Amino acid sequence: MVKIRWHSRRSPAVWMLVVLAGLLVCGIWLAVQFREEGSKIVLQVEPAPEFAGYHLEQLATDRTDFVGDNSKVVRLVDQLPLPDTFYIRQSVALQTAMTPYGLTVFYEPASEMAELMSYRPDAGPESQLTVNSSRNALVLFIMIDNVDEITFAYRNSKSEQASFRRYTYRRADFVNAFDLNELRKDRAELGQLLVNWSPSAVIVRPVEVSGGHSEPAALAEATEAPQPGEPKVEHAAAESPDGRYRIESYGINKDVFAGGLYPAEGIRLTDTANKETKWSMTPGYYTQSFLWSPDSRYVAVSYMARTWSGVIIVDTNDFSEVMLPGLDELRERWDGTTTVNEQRPDPYWEAVEWLDDDRLSVSVKWTGTEDTEYSGTFIYDVSKRELMELKPNESTMH
Repeated sequence: MVKIRWHSRRSPAVWMLVVLAGLLVCGIWLAVQFREEGSKIVLQVEPAPEFAGYHLEQLATDRTDFVGDNSKVVRLVDQLPLPDTFYIRQSVALQTAMTPYGLTVFYEPASEMAELMSYRPDAGPESQLTVNSSRNALVLFIMIDNVDEITFAYRNSKSEQASFRRYTYRRADFVNAFDLNELRKDRAELGQLLVNWSPSAVIVRPVEVSGGHSEPAALAEATEAPQPGEPKVEHAAAESPDGRYRIESYGINKDVFAGGLYPAEGIRLTDTANKETKWSMTPGYYTQSFLWSPDSRYVAVSYMARTWSGVIIVDTNDFSEVMLPGLDELRERWDGTTTVNEQRPDPYWEAVEWLDDDRLSVSVKWTGTEDTEYSGTFIYDVSKRELMELKPNESTMH
């Protein structure tokens, strides 16, 4: 074995100077990269890039496959730059009952003071309102996979009698003009497109509709439409058979509505003696219903969103949640072959009745390929956490 030794001819003093110089350089670098806050040293993190007011990294965290995903869709809408400072978002409506699936965002004056001003946003085809509306539509089409139409509705008064001016954009027109999948992957390219977006730079732009005539190639239509009727909220409540507990929906969420309904703000289970909340669930849903077991130990909570519904059971012994079998488990037990429509499975679970203190009957249905509908009922033993019996409806057995 050959050993190699390195002999330094420099003195210890020279090496000490070298070390001190290195430490000085490191100190300068740290001073640039960090700042001191009290006793903490905080890393200066570069903010995510912003393109024409769009924070694409943050928007991407709420990307969704379905326009019926209320919470994500509303968050996406609220992250969009306002089309004009005159307006503020009023509400969001979803159309998910049938194709084409749609999203409508309603805007009204930001304040009563703005309404009294003489200024009104120009709504012409070359206007900033039109540019920003079409740009917002592009971002939403990229972030929501199955939305077919996006409408922005503007009114220049807060009066309930005021009409909305609507601009409706169609996914098909954007697909013809852009590779939306590629823009979803390449945020830098999308950002540059948003920065350079203008009516003269792109072929997609809305035009005014007058006298029943519009240009055939128009991407959007501007029409006058009446104010939709004020949606309502449907609340539900039920007291336990022994009178100890009450479960109820409460509040109202006006950020979104569908089918003429606002969802409830949430659901809570309270002690009737001291009004203490023992269990709660947020957000609320468009409809909810409650079924208590005969012995008051369990309550089945059925809740319905726009395109799906579910059931959970609350155990009042410890206020824990019991989850029922999901679609995959039911399909494994189904008598015959089943399929699932990957785009719109529309699974609906609903508690039907308690057969005794422990066993709950639940109805279920979902959509398969080629619009095949599967439906039936199952019995679940809550105490055993076990699916006891599954009965498909004869018309859905294959």
